[in-house]
Amino acid sequence: MTVTLEPRAIDDDDPVVYFENKYLYRRIKGVVPEGDHVTPLGKARLVREGADVSVIAYGSAVHYSLEAAERLQGEGVAVEVLDLRTLVPLDKDALLETVAKTGRAVIVHEDWRRCGFGAEIAAILAEEAAEHLAAPVVRVASQDTPVPFSAPLEQAHLPSADKVADAIRRSLGGEGAAAGQEQRQGETSS
Repeated sequence: MTVTLEPRAIDDDDPVVYFENKYLYRRIKGVVPEGDHVTPLGKARLVREGADVSVIAYGSAVHYSLEAAERLQGEGVAVEVLDLRTLVPLDKDALLETVAKTGRAVIVHEDWRRCGFGAEIAAILAEEAAEHLAAPVVRVASQDTPVPFSAPLEQAHLPSADKVADAIRRSLGGEGAAAGQEQRQGETSS
């Protein structure tokens, strides 16, 4: 049985760099489908549907994002979570589609904020989706420092569900669900 992108990366005729986040080993559990399941390269996956804000993530950041989305659901915020799964090729259509739907974008990744891949995603949104954005793009990333060896310092250095939830609230103007609902009502009455 094969699951994930790994078999597709092995079978691809082009060179492929495949990274697994070992932090997720034994932490994330789920049902493994029967038989072979090969995920296509360059195809993002909509993990959670929402209407107020789009969270764009990959790797372990998807799990922080889902945890934050669950928390904010209790506050009435409908968070959409898009798992990019691959960076090159990038599923730009899915990226632009989710932002056009919600009008807000929070980018979450474990890379450094400066020069990390989230900056590339923000640039794509600025160039190709500016007319859809109701608020500035917000990024959640690691601090621009070497990764500390100390466990408490490492936790402070990396993104977390709390940091993602705070970023989502900032994207909504600090007003939670009310800002997203007002935006949707304005679009339907226009």
